[in-house]
Amino acid sequence: MEWSEKISILEKELKNKGEASGLPKLLGVRSGIISDIKSGKAKNPSSKLALMLINKLQVNPEWLETGTPPIFLNKQETLPHHVKSFPPKPPAETSANEAEQAANLQNDKPPSLPHLAQIFHSKEPAASPVKEAVSGSIEALAREAIAPALTAIEEKITDTVTTLAAHTTQSETVLAAHTAALAAHTQQLNEISAALRKLQALSGQPLEDTAHERKPLYTAAPDISVVKDPEPSYTALTEEEEEEEEETPTTRLPLIENLAAGVPREPVDTYETYPVPTAYLKAHKTYFVAKIHGTSMTEAGIADGCHVLLEAKDIPESGDIVIARYENQTTLKRLKQLDDGRWELLYEDGSRAKIELIDPDWAIQAKFIRVV
Repeated sequence: MEWSEKISILEKELKNKGEASGLPKLLGVRSGIISDIKSGKAKNPSSKLALMLINKLQVNPEWLETGTPPIFLNKQETLPHHVKSFPPKPPAETSANEAEQAANLQNDKPPSLPHLAQIFHSKEPAASPVKEAVSGSIEALAREAIAPALTAIEEKITDTVTTLAAHTTQSETVLAAHTAALAAHTQQLNEISAALRKLQALSGQPLEDTAHERKPLYTAAPDISVVKDPEPSYTALTEEEEEEEEETPTTRLPLIENLAAGVPREPVDTYETYPVPTAYLKAHKTYFVAKIHGTSMTEAGIADGCHVLLEAKDIPESGDIVIARYENQTTLKRLKQLDDGRWELLYEDGSRAKIELIDPDWAIQAKFIRVV
C-alpha cells in the first residue's frame, strides 16, 4: 500500500470519528508535508512521520507496514490525542496486594509495602508486539543515523593504520641504512688505528714526537740581495709633457665664478676668460667655463673649487648634469624626469637629496661637458 493511500484512509477514518482538526494539526507538521505525500511528490516519507502517527494518533504499526487491520490500536470513537505514550495500559485484575491496600485505606491504615524479595525476584512483564515494533523502528532509525559516522570512523582508522605501517617501514629502512654506514665507518677507523699503531711500532716513538722533530728541507726566508738601478739624472716624461702643453692649442672661454654645486645661489660673471683645449669643443656650439662652489656633486667627479666646461643649452633631457635656474637661483645638479612627467634635480653626494621642480618658471641654461 502506498503512503498516499495510507494518508487518505487515515483522514477518512478521522473524519468518520468526528475529528475536524485535520491530520497536519494533529501531528504538529506543515500542511505541505501531508499534501506532498497525498500527491505522490514525496513517495518515501521519513520514519519520523511514522513514529508521530504511532505516538500521537495510536496508529497500528503493523497496519502502516503491511496494511493489516486494525488501523488504530484502540476502538474508541474519539482518539485520545493528549496521550503521549502507547499502548494504553489494559485494565488488570486487582491483585491481592492492591486489595489489601484498599482495605487498609478504608480502615485508615497505611498501605503495607511489598517485601524487598518480591521486588528483586519479580519477573518483568513480557513485551507486547506493539512495543517490540516501536522499539525495532527506533533501533532502525538509530542505526540509520549513526551509520555514516561509523563508516567515516572506520575509514579514518584504516587510513591511520596504513600510514603508521608505511612510516614504520620507512623508519626501519632508514635505520638499517644508518646502521650499515656506521659499521663501515667503524671498520675504517679500526683499520686506520691499526696502521697508526704499526707505524708507531716501526718508528720506536710516538708519531706526535716525530712530527715535531721533522726539519724542513728548505729555508723559509733565504737571504736575497737586491740590486737597485741608478735613478736617472733627468725626467724625460716631464719634458715631453711640457712640450705637449706648449703645442696643444687652446681656446679662452668666458669664466663664471661661484656656480653652486650645493645650495642654489646666483653665479658671478668675472668678465675674465679661462683656457680650454680646443679639442674639447665642437663647431657651432656655445661654451663657457664655471668655477664650482659646493660639494653636492662629488660622486659625479665635480669637486669644490674645480672648473667645468659647460655647453649652452635650454632643452631639458633626463639624465644630464645641467645648470638649472629655479626660484631666481642657479645650481648644478643631475636632471631627472619621473614616470608621471614631473622633473626633479638630484644631489650626488651620498645624501640622496633632491629638488622638486614645481614652479613652472624653471629653465635649463647649460649642460655639463667635463671638468677642465
